Order: sequence, then structure tokens, then C-alpha cells
Amino acid sequence: MGGKTAVDIPEGKNLVGAFHQPAAFIADVSFNATLPARQRRAALGEVVKMAVLGDERLLELVEEEGAAFARGDSRPIESGAVAEMVERCVWAKVEVVTADAREANLRMILNLGHTIGHGIEAAAGYKAILHGEAVAYGLRGAFAIARALGITTADRAQRVNTLLDRLGLAVARPQVSLDSVGQHMATDKKHSFGRLSWVLPTETGVVIRSDVPPEAVAQGLAAALRMAEAGVR
Repeated sequence: MGGKTAVDIPEGKNLVGAFHQPAAFIADVSFNATLPARQRRAALGEVVKMAVLGDERLLELVEEEGAAFARGDSRPIESGAVAEMVERCVWAKVEVVTADAREANLRMILNLGHTIGHGIEAAAGYKAILHGEAVAYGLRGAFAIARALGITTADRAQRVNTLLDRLGLAVARPQVSLDSVGQHMATDKKHSFGRLSWVLPTETGVVIRSDVPPEAVAQGLAAALRMAEAGVR
């Protein structure tokens, strides 16, 4: 949907690929009812990400219907809530990628939660952790960094973290090492002139920062990997 076709290689995620914009996007939302609970839950990780980019209606929808959808209730599909989630996510992404097909600037906002998330995915060998689950871990990390830098509020961070808790996303420490995640983040494609660009949440959207100090990154990694909950210091 985003116009990119890419593959994961040992050095990192989506590092080799091509650009080709689709002619249309068609989704049968009833298909979601056939998916395992884990797949439905993981999909919501990306939906929460899109909501945090600045769609308050989408955030409210996930708060109202996300948990029911994750556990397999038919109501969110029958009511049209899931269809609205899909439509809002698709159109938001279409607007971004058509305005910035090759990630010159704007498209980077879609990487919210992906810097740490991709590092976790790679550290897990792209097998043990689904992409949406990794994004959820990355969202927790991004909010921790944003709080450390003072660019979002405690209330906003708590709201999103509480939602992830209710959805059952990124609630347990992933079985990856801090060192491995850090090593994979070092090869992230968002590096520029030796600096890693971060997409970080504010109260109403996101900002892109390349001046994140190591201590803030450490806080983000600790939050993403749930190190305190695991008793790790």
C-alpha cells in the first residue's frame, strides 16, 4: 500500500527494495474474523501508531473497540468500526506516501515506533515477534524518549501505554538482548551523517529529532524492553 516493496536482510529490515505506487487498495474487513487472535492484536499495533500520528478519532475508536476486536468479538466488524479503522489508516498513509514517495522528509513520520521496533524484530530473527508487536514495543520506547525530552505529556504517554496494556501489546519483556537490539539499531536506514533520526510523539502528533542524547535513548530502550518489569537494571 505504501508504494514500497522491500525484503529483510541480516543487516536490517527493508534495506533492499523498490518503489511502485499501487493503482488501488481493496480490503475485505470480514477476513479479519478468520485470523488468529495474535494476528488481530498485532495489527492493532500499527493502528495505534497511525492514531498517535494525529488522528484522535482513530485513537478513540481503538480505545472503544480494539480490545473486543483483538479477542474475536464480531461486533466491531459488524458495526463498521473495523472498516472505519482501516479506511482512516489507509487514507492517512496514502496522503503521506503520495506527497513524499521516497522518504525525503514527510514519509518518515510513518516510522513512529519503528526505530526500536525494527531493532527488536531483527534481534528476534524476524520470527519470534510479529511486526505489529514490535511496533507496539517501539511506541512505548518512543513515548519514554519523548517524555525524557519534554516534548509530550505524562497524560498522553499514559493514555497510549494504558491502551497498549488493554490490547495485550508489548506487555511482557521480549526475548531479545539489549545489546542485540542496539546493534541492529546502529544499521537502521534512518541514519544521516552519523545521527539516527527519531520520530517522537507530541501531545497532538509527532516531530522528527536527530539530537536525541544517549541517555534518552537508553530510557526508551528500557521502556520498550520492559526492563523494569523484568527486574533488570
